[in-house]
Amino acid sequence: MIDRVLVADDEESLRTVLGMLLRREGYEVTTVEDGFEALEALETETYSILLTDLRMPNLDGMSLLRRVVGRWPDMPVIVLTAHG
Repeated sequence: MIDRVLVADDEESLRTVLGMLLRREGYEVTTVEDGFEALEALETETYSILLTDLRMPNLDGMSLLRRVVGRWPDMPVIVLTAHG
């Protein structure tokens, strides 16, 4: 069972909505604004899954994905985008 979810997205409204929906389903959710904040969160807490936006400032979703796969190879990652 997935119980702790990390959401990385630079859009505050999307972070809020995703967090609310996931919490309503019983998940513990942490939200962060970019890839660097996601890496910091992953270093300090254990998460079952990472949901990340593709386009973010500072460290984008693909760069974050590469780093996560290198450091936590078994972590499921879902990459989201609203970009066409």
